[in-house]
Amino acid sequence: GYGHLERILSVYRTWRSTHPEVASIDDQIQALISGAVSEASQRAAPVEPPVPTRPIEFPVHEQVEISIIISVFNQFRFTQACLASLQEHQGAERFEVIVVDDCSTD
Repeated sequence: GYGHLERILSVYRTWRSTHPEVASIDDQIQALISGAVSEASQRAAPVEPPVPTRPIEFPVHEQVEISIIISVFNQFRFTQACLASLQEHQGAERFEVIVVDDCSTD
């Protein structure tokens, strides 16, 4: 049956009772759902990522330690910013980047 769900819910209820900040988060979520957002957030401009200043290039390794998979659909500027950030912060780890695009139009 479904007895395991009751055990999971019991553990969750115990955890939730020891974290009163969750109620505040619930209230904030409900305010957003109901449309009761603050005037300041309504005036906020949409966030646009910076345009990379260098070509985006990654070294090719025969053996990699990490595969980074980025699923994208449209929003090319964000994909470009993500790749630029990976390039800027790469360390000694050998990694590959796999971009999966679901028929974007841009």
